[in-house]
Amino acid sequence: MKAPVPDAWRNGSVVAPAVATRASGVWWRVFNDPELSDLVARALHGNLGLAQAAERLRAARALAGASRAPYLPVLKVGTDRVVEPDRARSYFLAGFDAGWELPLFGAGTGAARVAHSATDEALAEWQGARISLVAEVVRCWIDLRAAQQRVHGLAALHDDAARRLQLVQKRIQLQLAPAAELHTAEAAVARRDAALAKARPAVGESAQQLALLLGLNEPDPAWLAVQPLPRLAVPPLASVPADLLRNQPQIARAEAQVVRAAGELDISRADLYPHIGLGASLQWALDTTDARMRSHGTIFSLGPIVHIPLFDWGLRQAQKRADGHRLEAAVLAYREAVLKGVADTEIALGNLRESELREAATEQALRATRQAQRAVETRQSLQLADQLDVLAARAASVQAGLDALAAQRERDLAYVALYKALGGPPVDPDQLATSHEPVAAGAR
Repeated sequence: MKAPVPDAWRNGSVVAPAVATRASGVWWRVFNDPELSDLVARALHGNLGLAQAAERLRAARALAGASRAPYLPVLKVGTDRVVEPDRARSYFLAGFDAGWELPLFGAGTGAARVAHSATDEALAEWQGARISLVAEVVRCWIDLRAAQQRVHGLAALHDDAARRLQLVQKRIQLQLAPAAELHTAEAAVARRDAALAKARPAVGESAQQLALLLGLNEPDPAWLAVQPLPRLAVPPLASVPADLLRNQPQIARAEAQVVRAAGELDISRADLYPHIGLGASLQWALDTTDARMRSHGTIFSLGPIVHIPLFDWGLRQAQKRADGHRLEAAVLAYREAVLKGVADTEIALGNLRESELREAATEQALRATRQAQRAVETRQSLQLADQLDVLAARAASVQAGLDALAAQRERDLAYVALYKALGGPPVDPDQLATSHEPVAAGAR
């Protein structure tokens, strides 16, 4: 089952995390935000969706341990009362029957594969839930900080627009400006009011979503304190397609489904052959009509048990062919999952590269705008520019800062999307200790 992966990423020159950071399983620490790291740890412990996935994994592992139970010896002990048709005698029967079906012709291997595949699917589901949870926590935290900074910048633009309105009113009173400028200034203030009202709900929305991810009924008030957007700084990418195969939950799930289909095919193939086992029986009978209870007997038997498919052999052959087609479908689904994973990763790499270019361009524009603002302020100190010019330059600088903020947020989210597409860092379940992160006992 060869995975159709490329030799190298087409967009692999993009800046991304180092191998050491990925292998540690804490890729979010590249944001250098201790509060974010604490939120991720709390989410991994308190998220209800991850807890459900963990319980389903434990359930699958509990059943996987009993995969060979149908092929272990079975002992049945019972009693009965038998009355002859003429009611002349009645007997009390006691004894046991033992049977042991041998896992021949691949039946035992098939049952083990089916059981292990169920565990692997549940593990892939848990890993997918964990990856999505971490990505969503980081995304909500970035959105919260970006929304706070945007509200702060829009408030500054609103104050500048209000100050400009006051200056325009004074200029009109002094007959230094036409009355039409008043309407323009009032419209600018109204637009700033509308933009500010539109931006404020994003803060509460992000905080509430973050609380939901952490299993809380309301956000922590400390989150609402305005803080800078986490700054992402990462070294060059060192990932290869083999990492993709190991990490992506959807690929691991598709691989487990191939194993399940192979196990079901093993079982249907074994059903074409006789089922062979060993059986033993010991029966003790007592004549209850004998007042002295001396009339009794014992019967013991031991021998092979053979079930031969005769009249239903055609049905079993059809089942085998159907399971063979299901196996082929599962292999094709696995290849499709790999191709989709490669496509998602290439897209995420390309988006991250473009977001870096946009961030660099907006940072350059911000520096140029601030230089222009300082130049206008210098001209004002020399009485070569008025306060309206300064306000216009300051508004342009604030707007450039908002553009740079949006570009930084876009790059941060592209980074999160890349790691979600890659399947996140490899996680060693044996080292996980929280109640919602089960160990890998029983995993294949």
